[in-house]
This record gives sequence, C-alpha cells and structure tokens, in this order.
Amino acid sequence: MTVETVGFYPRERPQAGHSHLVPNAVFGNVGVRFESEEDPMSRKCDNCGKGPIVGNQYTKRGKPKYLGGNGVKVTGKHLRRFLPNLQRMQVQVGGSVETLRVCTSCIRSGLVKRPVKRKPFQPA
Repeated sequence: MTVETVGFYPRERPQAGHSHLVPNAVFGNVGVRFESEEDPMSRKCDNCGKGPIVGNQYTKRGKPKYLGGNGVKVTGKHLRRFLPNLQRMQVQVGGSVETLRVCTSCIRSGLVKRPVKRKPFQPA
C-alpha cells in the first residue's frame, strides 16, 4: 500500500484487486468487493442499470388544512433510499436463456422478452 497526503491527513491507497472502503457522501464508508466488474448481488437492473436513489423521509405532525386543521408541520427529516422494484426472471438473450434481475419498468415496456417454453403448434 502506498500512502499519499490529502490535506492534513495521510490516506492509504489500496492496491488494485484488493477489497477496500470507498468514502460515500451519504452513507459513510461503503465496502467494495469488486473493482473491475459489477457486484453480482447489487440492486441494479441488469437491463437498464436503474439503481437505488437517495432521498428524504419527512416526519410530520398536525392536521391538514383541508380536514379543518392548522396545517401539517415538518418535525424531522432524514435520508432514506428508494430501491428499484427488481424481479428475477428468465430472459431470452441472443440464442440462450439467462436468469436476470430486471426492473418492472423494463418488463412492462417490453424491453426484455420471456423465453419460448416450447415450439408453436404445427399441424401435420
């Protein structure tokens, strides 16, 4: 491992191919096991690449004005993750059949095709 100085603090630089922690602005240090390829169990669509998105979750109190109250006030806010709706399904890829994790928007829009289970009926 080589050591380089960033600002006031020395930072260790990992060698290629070794697992290490990568700093993330939202969730602190995130472990990375694979540098060159995607994590096989990542929460990403294998077709379009849709993945988790970071957003806020608000804690509210009060009664809404349209229900006769004084209004709803925000009492707290913290970060949360919005995960894609992934389904594990068999997909026709070229001439072979593979099991992929695909988001429902790809399934509904017809971007992935289910494999043909059997040949269509042909009269003799």
